[in-house]
Amino acid sequence: MPRRHLGLALLLASALLAACSHGHEAGPQPTPAGETTTTSTTEPDLSSVKLAGIPGRTTTTLTFGPGQAVLTGTVTAGGASVAGATVRVQRIVGDREITLDLLTDDLGAWHVDNVAGGRYRVRAWRAPDLTVNQPQLFFLGATDTRLVTFALEQVQGVGVVGAVAPSPPFVDEPVGLAVTVATRVVDDQGVIRSQPSVGVGVSLTDAGGSWQLDSANPVVTDARGQAEWQVKCHATGPQPLAVTVGGTIYQLKLPACTNRPPPTTATSAPSSTVLPIGSTTSTTVKKRK
Repeated sequence: MPRRHLGLALLLASALLAACSHGHEAGPQPTPAGETTTTSTTEPDLSSVKLAGIPGRTTTTLTFGPGQAVLTGTVTAGGASVAGATVRVQRIVGDREITLDLLTDDLGAWHVDNVAGGRYRVRAWRAPDLTVNQPQLFFLGATDTRLVTFALEQVQGVGVVGAVAPSPPFVDEPVGLAVTVATRVVDDQGVIRSQPSVGVGVSLTDAGGSWQLDSANPVVTDARGQAEWQVKCHATGPQPLAVTVGGTIYQLKLPACTNRPPPTTATSAPSSTVLPIGSTTSTTVKKRK
């Protein structure tokens, strides 16, 4: 073979060998039968990712302690100790509160040991007849011993309220008088309640005022605890009047009697003429000579 042809044949063989080698590297390698491959994955680092906040607030259980403070006191009424009275102790934290109810002992004493400091509200009562108007509010130090005393007031008894119609009453004119009789009691939460007194005899009693009775007397209260009369007032100004219930006289608080105001005179508006649609008016003006 001539040298020229030999060189060309070698060049073609080299090119063909290179092409075959490149194609072999690019193809996937077969996995021998019976073998498995394992792929490893790196776990992502999420420590720098910030989570969105959730609306609301973290809450904890509210307790009285344990602490180092002490609450103690006594309950009396009319200078005497009150046994079996309820003392309500409330610890206030923010807009929340926790409540503890205690009963006084035979000497009217009570106490709470080992409580935490903070804001407190304390009140006392004994159903159905004794209570206080306002609770005591104070701040208790972490190691304080606080003395809290109560003098209860008697509230049980009959309450009488009078009303008239018209109000104020007019002199020498019929007036409706209604009197409500109720029994005031303290409930088991220390709240004063009024219960209508039904079927109770009530007698209208002269108290020195200028009144005329025009209906039956005495009368018995109805289901609302009310007794009613028809009366007349004969003089202007405050006129005392009373009722008797169960042997006790109760003065009524009524508005002063007055004269009926004179009737007002209505002033008529000047008349006006309404012209039909499309009509005209004319005015004649005379010249001075």
